Amino acid sequence: MLRDYDCFETVEGYIFSTLGDVHPPDRYWSILKYVPGEGPWRRGTTTYRRVLKKYTVIEYLNSIEFLKSSNPSYVYRDATVDAEIIAPPGERITRVYRARDAMEEILNGERLGRLESMVRHLCGLLSDLSGVDERSFGVTGSILMRMYHDDSDIDLLIYGLRETKALMEALSTTSRIDGMRLVKDGDDSDWVSRATGRYPLSETDLRSLASRVINKGNFQGKRFTIFAVRNDPLFSYGDYVFVRRGAKEVRLEVTDCTQSLCTPSIYGVDDDNEYGIEAIWCYDKMLAGLLREGDVAEVRGELEIAMSNGVERWRHVLVGSYRGAGAEYIRLL
Repeated sequence: MLRDYDCFETVEGYIFSTLGDVHPPDRYWSILKYVPGEGPWRRGTTTYRRVLKKYTVIEYLNSIEFLKSSNPSYVYRDATVDAEIIAPPGERITRVYRARDAMEEILNGERLGRLESMVRHLCGLLSDLSGVDERSFGVTGSILMRMYHDDSDIDLLIYGLRETKALMEALSTTSRIDGMRLVKDGDDSDWVSRATGRYPLSETDLRSLASRVINKGNFQGKRFTIFAVRNDPLFSYGDYVFVRRGAKEVRLEVTDCTQSLCTPSIYGVDDDNEYGIEAIWCYDKMLAGLLREGDVAEVRGELEIAMSNGVERWRHVLVGSYRGAGAEYIRLL
């Protein structure tokens, strides 16, 4: 079974990254990351270009259109979300790359490259800060496939909600240490630059959000990110059908951030609001891990109702929907 952020390669040499842990039968919901072409990523004699540069919804939609023209079987009409998603069939997969296994190889390795050595150093630093065992971490991105280059970022994962909570608490109270500087500690120019034009928010609002970013930063001159993977899937595929009820703008009070670094990022909220919304679900990873319990935020997204056997189970507002691309946001109040 592939986990969130594990990668796989298809017969054409396309490389995908799995998206979440809930997948249609014999398929894997994913994003198309790399295809053979001119670019700095290399493995053997093959070079690759990255398909998603900013990881926006619009880029994801464009990659769906690319696959519909080149490999239409990789696009799947998912009845549970009433939308087309990228989900290649398992029979087209020729190789898998598991993020947790890759980290174990780095931790046990003796002849490591410079970037892999930095991964091991950063993992050890995070383990010491949080008390979380090093083997609860994984590494994804180009390092996972060993096709990184000199300017590649470090993309780390942490497994388990308890472990994630311990790491988030440690990072929330940590400033610069041993070559590590987080976005929240003033290294926010890159984050704000990426967010400008992505959300209909002022620079003041963007800097307010940037001051909350604890899962991204710089380590010894390298950008790094940390996201979380649940120990178990949220639910089994087909348990729920999600019904859209249109774009909404709503003021919400955050009550739970336990799953805010996962896919999707989930913030529990007080359901005493005009739409009875119980959570914010976010597939826009720039907005992961930003909110804290007790925060009040203005959110624009798609209202969705989770249905099971014809019965409403909960309501959430989805940030990162297809129809709301470029218009959805979270703003701290």
